[in-house]
Amino acid sequence: MSASVFLTDTHPLVYFITGQYRKIPRKVRTTFEDAVEGRKVIFIPGVVLWELSLGSPNGLPFDHW
Repeated sequence: MSASVFLTDTHPLVYFITGQYRKIPRKVRTTFEDAVEGRKVIFIPGVVLWELSLGSPNGLPFDHW
């Protein structure tokens, strides 16, 4: 059985990691939860990592990571 593969953008990733689940659709949250459990794979593009490295202009709690 092969895992389903997805690609994320910055905002859904940040909202999931910071527990702001109401800001993402249920289907997206379920996909992230399935990835945590190993049932799906989510690729994080380099540009997303770069955006995260720039810091938090919107006051998102990156210091908790």
